[in-house]
Amino acid sequence: MQISVENRDADLLIALTGDFDHHAAKEVTAKMCRAIDTYLPKRLAVDLGRLSFMDSSGIAALIKCKRMMDELGGEFAVVGAGKHVKRLFQASGLSRVMDIA
Repeated sequence: MQISVENRDADLLIALTGDFDHHAAKEVTAKMCRAIDTYLPKRLAVDLGRLSFMDSSGIAALIKCKRMMDELGGEFAVVGAGKHVKRLFQASGLSRVMDIA
């Protein structure tokens, strides 16, 4: 699993590549939370366009990031989600509480 963080002014883009499963979730969650704490963005977009797999551990990490952004009064969005990820979000009900593009 690879994670890249790009900060531009008050916008933060976190791009994930590979499998976002229980093996990677703890480390990836920590890195995403650290980036939010460091940059205190007004907007966070998490790019899932290069994910090959995501399970419930990945969903839990995204929920944690969304809650952090809510506490900051910021915006949170998931971008680049493939069909598998969109189905996962719809089945879990997250598509009703998170912006997914």
